[in-house]
Amino acid sequence: MGDPFIFIAPNPKVRLNSAPWSFKCFLRVSLIRSREKYNLKINVLRKEYLVMLKAVTERKSDFDDIRIIIDREKKFDWQYLLDEVIWQHKKGNKWIILDMEKIMLELKKYIFIEKKYFDQLYKEYKKV
Repeated sequence: MGDPFIFIAPNPKVRLNSAPWSFKCFLRVSLIRSREKYNLKINVLRKEYLVMLKAVTERKSDFDDIRIIIDREKKFDWQYLLDEVIWQHKKGNKWIILDMEKIMLELKKYIFIEKKYFDQLYKEYKKV
């Protein structure tokens, strides 16, 4: 799964209660004690997972977030994203292919997405 973003806080009483629920739901948090200091280590999802999660919503701000993620990430792994989408589809999420296609078609107005990724979506959809 790639290298996670790590946030180190010097105070073990850092509160996550004020974080948005969607952020808290997907965090794996551990408290590490080293040299009489506590540090909070937070592993965050890969960008591809964030894009997939935001693709299945209908909020405009999520599409804007997806654009920002992809614009800033020059090595965005489309194949990794599509492999996960196809796996989710095979496991019973029948809407994920349509949601991802919709987002990719919209993104295509702003960035180049190779045809082979659309072909993979359409091939998987036809299997249903």
